[in-house]
Amino acid sequence: AEEFVSDAFLALWRAARSLRTESVRAWLGTTARNLALNRLRAAHFDAELSEDTLRLDADPAQALEETLLRQTVTAAVDALPEPDRTIFLAHYWRCRSTAEIAAETGLSPEAVRQRLSRGREKLRRALEEVMNDGD
Repeated sequence: AEEFVSDAFLALWRAARSLRTESVRAWLGTTARNLALNRLRAAHFDAELSEDTLRLDADPAQALEETLLRQTVTAAVDALPEPDRTIFLAHYWRCRSTAEIAAETGLSPEAVRQRLSRGREKLRRALEEVMNDGD
């Protein structure tokens, strides 16, 4: 982990002049995650990685609930039509700004914000359905 953090800061140092982002923290986090995934791929690591892989203190009921929520979020995002899905993932997973996404997609920043709003609403409804089914 320390090596990935060091590599991420080194990448930040090297990219400092050309870096165009509002959130250095998000850039560092994404870079560290990508460095780790690239290293695992290069080592031909075949195991399925999840956030629970190394979690030793997980309460089984809580772990099941978290897994259900994660699956619900994934299914809701996957169900978004294109380009809404790509925009949603670019903003919330890759930490891209609406201006960056607009430039990449050819949409106006307002159109990107509207699509993000619709995506959040669909996600909220999907989560409410899961929560209401559990009552």
